[in-house]
Amino acid sequence: MRVDERLGRISNDLDYAVRNGAFADVPVKGESYAKWYARLLSTLTLIVGDMKVLYSQTTYDPAEPGNHARTVLFTGSRVIVVDIADVLQDDTEVRTRILPRKSLEAIDVAAGMRIDTRGSESYGWPGELTITAHYPGLDGSVKISGPGVESYKVDQPAPIMALLETMQNDLTA
Repeated sequence: MRVDERLGRISNDLDYAVRNGAFADVPVKGESYAKWYARLLSTLTLIVGDMKVLYSQTTYDPAEPGNHARTVLFTGSRVIVVDIADVLQDDTEVRTRILPRKSLEAIDVAAGMRIDTRGSESYGWPGELTITAHYPGLDGSVKISGPGVESYKVDQPAPIMALLETMQNDLTA
């Protein structure tokens, strides 16, 4: 079966959403992706389809032992959690879990900046925002973080702030 143009666009969009700077150190073989990454994009393309990805984050730290990475994507109704065993191995294990967003049991939220900050720095409030989400049936929790304010767009909520609002709604669903 040949990849049609629509699926190619979805795959390209997912590639951009998943990479978000996290996989700069991951080797690419010639013009091809590593085998695990190509399978990851194929799997996500099938899962996400035409759904809009509201938020995504990939965590990978080459300085950490084990070369493990985790990608989390939020759509309107699903949370997709992908664990990559060793990003430096071409044919590593990739485990993908799909969870309903409404199954969210609890969230931990931590702002990185005090609310009583004064002057020009107050425009950066709440600073780095960290959300830890707890879903049943998932090994561990889902931890994401990002700036609570977009630089040069202080009048608009940052993507992680919009996600926090929808996650609070998930708790009441």
